Amino acid sequence: LLLALQTLVSCGYVLAMRSAGRAQVRIVPARRTGLAYAVVSLSFLVTIYSNIMVLRYVGVNAFVILRCSTPLLVSGLDWIYLGRELPGGRSTLALVGIAVCAAIYVWLRVSDVSYAPAYGEYSLNAGLFWGTAWLVIFLWDQVFIKHVVDKYEATGMERVLYQNSIASALLICIAFSDLDSNQSAWSILFEKHWSMLDIVTVAAPCVGGTLLSYAGLTLRSEITATAFTLAGVLCKLASILINEAIMSEERNFTRLVAVLAAIGFSSLYRQAPLRKGQRQGLPNGGNSGSRAESEQTPLTATKV
Repeated sequence: LLLALQTLVSCGYVLAMRSAGRAQVRIVPARRTGLAYAVVSLSFLVTIYSNIMVLRYVGVNAFVILRCSTPLLVSGLDWIYLGRELPGGRSTLALVGIAVCAAIYVWLRVSDVSYAPAYGEYSLNAGLFWGTAWLVIFLWDQVFIKHVVDKYEATGMERVLYQNSIASALLICIAFSDLDSNQSAWSILFEKHWSMLDIVTVAAPCVGGTLLSYAGLTLRSEITATAFTLAGVLCKLASILINEAIMSEERNFTRLVAVLAAIGFSSLYRQAPLRKGQRQGLPNGGNSGSRAESEQTPLTATKV
């Protein structure tokens, strides 16, 4: 239900900006563009669901390793499907170093005698299934959405509208499929007494979701799929670093060093340029990923 509200708020924001004359938005996309964003929306929802299932069956630690291995895998898909060169030696070292440091962090975390998982229905078989499913879907998601934002010309606002309108329609159908339960979407929205705290608690992630949706889709059009995946990993590492440094009851210096080392390795990464003779699908001949100078531009210095 919350995700449905987030996508609806994103659509409402775009329509409000259009009505106010602050943005030019084509409401109904061309047929091929609409179909492409329908697949993007479905991929987005399936990725989120499989993510939840991975956390449920194997916990956050296994997920951290999976997530930190994805930039290395996406770099290969960038080369195969998106016309990029393979990462150079320095960039390969960066991607491998991030994955290794993440694995070390997780090993230190789970080997700590004080460690006790707070939730989860731990199952090796289910964890392997959902971990594999999430990895395949996530890799597809990163590459396909990059292909869509490059091939089908649209503004940032239009991308937000197309993705979230289709996703919200699917989510509303799912949310309102059960009307009998006391915890149904209908009961929560129209029968529950909403306090101001409840409203703020729901409104905050809706606003954040709108900002992230616009920023994410816009950033995908500006940098490579690998660089975008790495940016997501850096966000995860930053949250882990804050948790270890501030919120963790028992701070562990070695774990902190592992996280800092992973972040340090990311600074070595350089985006791979397009291979000679390759042109991405945009009318201007491939407006993507910091273009010809991308190999000389670190991720942290990419213009957004």
